[in-house]
Amino acid sequence: SRSMSLYQKLVLEVEVGGSPVSEVTWYLNEEQIIADNERHIRKEGTHSLLVIPALKREDSGQYAVKAVNEAGEAVSVANIFVEEEETPPPRPPDPVLEWEDTDTRSDSPTTSSTTAGRELGPES
Repeated sequence: SRSMSLYQKLVLEVEVGGSPVSEVTWYLNEEQIIADNERHIRKEGTHSLLVIPALKREDSGQYAVKAVNEAGEAVSVANIFVEEEETPPPRPPDPVLEWEDTDTRSDSPTTSSTTAGRELGPES
């Protein structure tokens, strides 16, 4: 039994051996799974994979894979429970902006300027 989060990716994989080559069928709650846009079934060498990119609540249940050939059959089962997050992840706190008061002016505006002054007159 395995708990999974909503929208998490599920990959179930089984290795199938034997001769002659087995026909592999995947089931959810005893109903055959047909590959579509939401459920992908792949064969890679002797491995068969069932991939569900984004789990939904209705994907909860008993998954089974059955391999059948002339010699017989084998079944493997896994129980998957898809649970919603009880609460969304906590949001980070809003930033606190602290302004440093670098203004040293007093309440009454004053101006200070330094200019070199000389008397204006006729140039010599």
